[in-house]
Amino acid sequence: MLVWLGLIGLFAAISMRLDYQRASEELSAAGQTIHRLISQRTAQHDAHLTSLVALIKAAPELPETAIGEVFQSIIQFYPRIAAIDLVRLPSDSSSAATTLISTPNGPQKTDLSPVASAIASQRQGEVRTYLNPAYPGRYLLGKRATADSPGLAIVVQVNPNLLIEGEERPAWAHVRVSLDGETVLDREAEGGRAVGSVLTQPHFSKVVDSQSQPFMVDVTRPLSLSDILNAPRIGGFALVSLMVVLLLLFTRQLRANARKLQKTAEEAERRAQLQEHETRLAHALRVKRWVNWRRELPMS
Repeated sequence: MLVWLGLIGLFAAISMRLDYQRASEELSAAGQTIHRLISQRTAQHDAHLTSLVALIKAAPELPETAIGEVFQSIIQFYPRIAAIDLVRLPSDSSSAATTLISTPNGPQKTDLSPVASAIASQRQGEVRTYLNPAYPGRYLLGKRATADSPGLAIVVQVNPNLLIEGEERPAWAHVRVSLDGETVLDREAEGGRAVGSVLTQPHFSKVVDSQSQPFMVDVTRPLSLSDILNAPRIGGFALVSLMVVLLLLFTRQLRANARKLQKTAEEAERRAQLQEHETRLAHALRVKRWVNWRRELPMS
């Protein structure tokens, strides 16, 4: 029984270890995929900004209708881009930004004054990411298009919740995207966290290789003991191993009985040989006594 229980415990430990390793490998692969997708999409944002700045600088005058159509086309094909604005930056701290062209993905327009002064301090062609409570659920990409004062800038508003689409994230994955410690995307795994789990949760962490959007991508797989404890598999092994142990015990008992019978037969044979030897010895003694008795008779 102790041997059987020990085998079950060993099998359960190996099975759980393999399942944990498999879950960790799946987490690593999913993390790499999510990181690659976010990297590609942040690169697309930079490419859009570069193309838009080139379009604005190439036009001798601002063809607002044509530029607005380009803005709208980008938004149509990239739903995560919530709005694109062409802004005339403030000339000093006392002046305000002026939105020349605004193409929001929805009816509401956004006041960009909270970040316009910061964008005005950028170098021409530089792209920066801005997180501001005034734009909940979005982050802003600002790129200065011209070096003159007050100058022009393109501001792209991105919905980080659409950086990863639903089918691209495994249901078990908890994805968090942050910038300088501030969370911009946080999607819990289905079923929530593994509360009170004694297991080390498999984790993937990598920074997006982007100067403008250096997001930290963290992917975690919540695991509890029940997730890696395959009861049917362990139960099947317990049943099979019990049959094997019982078969071994039965075989061992048969061998023990065979040895016992053989020993009994050998002892019986030795007793028979000893009895035969004693019988011969007794006969020899009788013969010897008779011979001696004949010798002692008087001659007549």
